[in-house]
This record gives sequence, structure tokens and C-alpha cells, in this order.
Amino acid sequence: MFDPNHYIQAIGDNLVLCSNPVADGGLSAITVNIGLNDENRRAFKESIKRMVLNKLFSPKFAEVIFFAFELQPQLSKRA
Repeated sequence: MFDPNHYIQAIGDNLVLCSNPVADGGLSAITVNIGLNDENRRAFKESIKRMVLNKLFSPKFAEVIFFAFELQPQLSKRA
């Protein structure tokens, strides 16, 4: 079963490294600032959705990134 948590690593204050679970030859990881305010978070998520629609990111990679935002309180403590 796919668990996005396996692909997320806290690397600093509100920063996480999200690894791509799909070996598709594209981007292997992205650093995400999970401390964004609501407006910037919404814009960032829309940008990720566009990247999926344009086939720049896999849907699973987007799922990992979105899941990181849901885990923000726990991830901030892990760094």
C-alpha cells in the first residue's frame, strides 16, 4: 500500500524534502516550505496541480507534496 509519509523528510524549520515515489526519469525530489500562509499555500498547490496536468509531475509525487502540508505540525517537530 502506498504511504506518502515514506517519501517525506524534515530538513529544517518548515522545510521538508519530498521524494518522487515514481522513477520516471523526471524530478527526483523537491524542497517544500510547509509554513506558507493560506493564500500562498493555495497558489502553490494550484501550481503543483498544473504540473501534474502538464505531465511534469506524477500524481503520486503531487500526493506526497500535498500530504506534507497535512503533516505540518508533526514535521516541524522532526527537524
